[in-house]
Amino acid sequence: ESLRSDEALAEHFGKFFPHEAVESACVVKNTQHLEATVVVLKRKKLALEKALFQRRKSDEEGQEDEALGSRDLDAEIRDLEAEVAGLEQEARRERDRILADASLPFDEQDDGEAEGGKVLVLNPRASAVCSDCGFVTFTGEREAMLVMNARCSADTDEMVLSIPPHPTDIRYNDLQMSPAMERALAVLGYAAIFGIFCSYTPFIVAIAALTRLEQLEKVHFFHMLTVHVPTFATLLQGFFSTLGIVLFMSFLPTIL
Repeated sequence: ESLRSDEALAEHFGKFFPHEAVESACVVKNTQHLEATVVVLKRKKLALEKALFQRRKSDEEGQEDEALGSRDLDAEIRDLEAEVAGLEQEARRERDRILADASLPFDEQDDGEAEGGKVLVLNPRASAVCSDCGFVTFTGEREAMLVMNARCSADTDEMVLSIPPHPTDIRYNDLQMSPAMERALAVLGYAAIFGIFCSYTPFIVAIAALTRLEQLEKVHFFHMLTVHVPTFATLLQGFFSTLGIVLFMSFLPTIL
């Protein structure tokens, strides 16, 4: 909680070295609304570019007789330009709000465990913006490896350090998820795995019961084969004895 800001994160890791070792530190921000605005903005810009291209093409071909269509196209271009300008302004306001809320100072609250003690808690507006994940860039690889091998907290689960993947491989939506949602999804995943194991035995037993040689011999075709070709009966018994496990294990990766 006390490190969920860019400044606090940089200050925390800067304590490990006597020199300036932290190049930058950034906490992942909650930008769902900004992302949605940018998606709409890109779509409107693309529509505006298409309209402008169509207008230039009409001017180059000298289609002066299509006055009504030209006026409609000009009106569409004006509307798109106004929408793009409004969306750009909205995106800038949302970006400024995120940065302003993320930089709000910590609030002091009474510590329930220590009498008269104070603890720093994140401002509610900053808490809605800052996630519990972040990135720290060091000035050298040596400093980064030293921090990776160091113990940053008495509780090993309080701060988990790892080397990030390539920026294009990072799933920022997962990093923006709240701890409560992460725990809920983890419980849901455990429940799903438990359900798979519970369904394993009934599925295998049902398949084995349906594919027993005695059951297959009730079909006239299989009965004639097992009577006239005894080797075929052994082949069937060996094949269907593992059919249930093979089917279950084949669909298991898809289910997971």
